[in-house]
Amino acid sequence: MVIGQHDRQRYEAGLQRLRPIDRRAIIANIELGYNYEQLALVLDKPTPEAARLAVRRALIRLGNEMRSA
Repeated sequence: MVIGQHDRQRYEAGLQRLRPIDRRAIIANIELGYNYEQLALVLDKPTPEAARLAVRRALIRLGNEMRSA
């Protein structure tokens, strides 16, 4: 997926305003392509489902940050 420069700047700014754990979840999932089993290990979550929920919540927070930027 290709995004424009303005959207990339909003994405980066939004990431910087997130908690480190949320930032790590998003980067590992979106930019590095980790699956939920890998994310569970990286995020220290007990199950892949817990990792999936952590990513989902982090993405919601990122969306809120990007809208407010």
